[in-house]
Amino acid sequence: MENDARKPVPGSELVSTDVSERFELRCERCGTVVNVPQARSGTQRRPGPCPSCEATKALPPLPGTSSSQPSSAAAASPVEQPTFRVKEPDGRLRELTRAQVQRDIRAGKILAWDQVAASDDGDRFAPVSELTPFQSLFRGRDAIHQKRCWEHPSRHSSLICRRCGRGFCENSAPQAERPGLTIRVCFACEGLLEPADPRWREKRFWKRLDEVAAFPLKEMSWVTTVGIGALVWIGSMGLRGLLVYAVGLAFFVHIIARSAKGEKKMGIGPETTDPLELAGTGVAVVIATLTVALPLILFNFFVVYRGLSDGEEPGSLFLLNIPMAIAALAYYPMAIGMSAVWHNKWLSLRPDIVIGHILKIQRDYAILVGFCAAITLTQWFIESLAWIVPVFGGLASGIVSAYLGVIEAHIIGWTLYMNHEELGWG
Repeated sequence: MENDARKPVPGSELVSTDVSERFELRCERCGTVVNVPQARSGTQRRPGPCPSCEATKALPPLPGTSSSQPSSAAAASPVEQPTFRVKEPDGRLRELTRAQVQRDIRAGKILAWDQVAASDDGDRFAPVSELTPFQSLFRGRDAIHQKRCWEHPSRHSSLICRRCGRGFCENSAPQAERPGLTIRVCFACEGLLEPADPRWREKRFWKRLDEVAAFPLKEMSWVTTVGIGALVWIGSMGLRGLLVYAVGLAFFVHIIARSAKGEKKMGIGPETTDPLELAGTGVAVVIATLTVALPLILFNFFVVYRGLSDGEEPGSLFLLNIPMAIAALAYYPMAIGMSAVWHNKWLSLRPDIVIGHILKIQRDYAILVGFCAAITLTQWFIESLAWIVPVFGGLASGIVSAYLGVIEAHIIGWTLYMNHEELGWG
């Protein structure tokens, strides 16, 4: 029995049953108090595992203690007391250790401008990124806006802190200090709250196709759609109808510009009713169309057609029309979109600007081009069939083409709207 009583606790060489001259030692990690003989304390003490948490490190002696039984008060008290007070976004104060503050910074729960005070600094709060122990954690980090609520991650932010970028939904946002005031302040950093970007709550056009399909028909928009179709039909009857045709195209420019502002309703049309001014706006579509079509026209005239007239076979040269047509389809949506948004009909003649913007939103733009190509092929197919029926076939074709054209204009504008930040348009 005596030999069994002297066996050490399994897993720890720091605990002994020798009752002579024991010292209470506390684990710096979990706070567990153990008793070790004098021979293993002081300068002779070696690192060893804690019997509770198995942390391998030296256990420092508690000052002024030499008891054979662990002190329950000492065992209950934490080793490292909170040393920092952190202001929470909901107005509460949290007391955290340095390690806990660092952990929350890495997790994104504490942001650069959050107000923190050391326990010995009283009420002198400062941004946590300015405190020496935490400065290194913010180096190389860019301030970002949280698109999701800090307290309810499943909800989009409706308010954003101008200073720290923290997002709030309506349920988590702090209320104004006094009734009647609209100014609200983030409790964590004392920054002003402002409305969040509404795009964060919106969907890409291919994720709301039901709304896209109904766009030309909502409320009284169907009247405008039919009117555009009639104008396009009349304008296609000859050179005298070109002015009418250009007026019809002006509506497409108006829809692109309106959708690029986040509007989901087509409205009744452009603000101006001056036919010449409307025709001038429609010229933007004509210029963009000619810009993408002219290389194809010139290539086929000087290479393919002239070769055929001389009795030569075009051969593989004719196949070059395929990549040129694809390039035209890829260039057109951004060219006409930028012309409509920036009110500059000549922008389509600047490929450096147009292509530069295309490269900024490659994924979304590739999907847009695919939809626009499908719409163009559908329009061509319907027009080729509709003209079989005299008079009314052309009118019906114009109306259906107008319906598809309105959808195309809307998705072009909506793509620009959803990628406003990526395009650098502020």
